[in-house]
Amino acid sequence: MTQDTRIKNIEALAAKGYKAFTVYPVDASATNGLYKELTDSRPVAVSFGTTTLQPTTASFAVATDVKDAAMIATEKLIELMGGKGNILNVLEVVEDANTKLRKQGIEEVVAKHPGVKNYSGSRRH
Repeated sequence: MTQDTRIKNIEALAAKGYKAFTVYPVDASATNGLYKELTDSRPVAVSFGTTTLQPTTASFAVATDVKDAAMIATEKLIELMGGKGNILNVLEVVEDANTKLRKQGIEEVVAKHPGVKNYSGSRRH
């Protein structure tokens, strides 16, 4: 489902009187526009799975700190690799907010370890 389709579907539900929405923000900027539109007319908007750009009118987000989790996992991987070697980071959906955060976290950790190289690649569905 595209972001535009998702927004149109949610707007239709809001017009029918729905008062609360949980949304996976595929596009962190466009979703904030939707949240603003919704919260101006009083419904509650919650990000689910990832956050949007700040500031936002979303009430809250239910999500893992993806960047921090990726950094912890990368540190552990490098430790298991003995501090040297190559990491291949396969990026699923490059535009996804969580993918971007995961990539940033991995790159930050690898930058602190001169014996490790990171290769990122995407795959198309």
